[in-house]
Amino acid sequence: MLSLNNLGMLLRERGDLTEAEEVLREAADKQLETLGEEHPHTLTTVENLAILWRDQGKLKEAEPLLWVVLKGRRVALGNDHSDTLKALVYLGTIFHAQGKLLGARVLLEEAVAGLETKFGTDHPEVGTWRNVLTSVRNQIILCNVAKSSS
Repeated sequence: MLSLNNLGMLLRERGDLTEAEEVLREAADKQLETLGEEHPHTLTTVENLAILWRDQGKLKEAEPLLWVVLKGRRVALGNDHSDTLKALVYLGTIFHAQGKLLGARVLLEEAVAGLETKFGTDHPEVGTWRNVLTSVRNQIILCNVAKSSS
């Protein structure tokens, strides 16, 4: 089953998104059936399927999967684990893409704070997500300005 996940990711990297989706769905279904929803392998495959869907613009399909991943990782790994923080980031990016700016800000603030604590403020990944958070905050400000001037 893990090899199906790996195949799905390889297909995604090669640009064969339709085949990647089929393989990742099959892997997720099999892992959910045999390993359960909170198993680390299942969570990784479900996350990979959600990210594929996010990249395809299937945000409504991706969001519930990432909630499952976030919940499972919080239970299995704790709030401060890098995989949990990564799930927060991915969920924040989905909220951002959907225009749910306040929700995106909350998720990304938690993720960036955790990543800064875990890796330090100078880590490149922390900087990337801090920039995304800044963009979300700026968009919120612009929306508030637009509302107040109309």
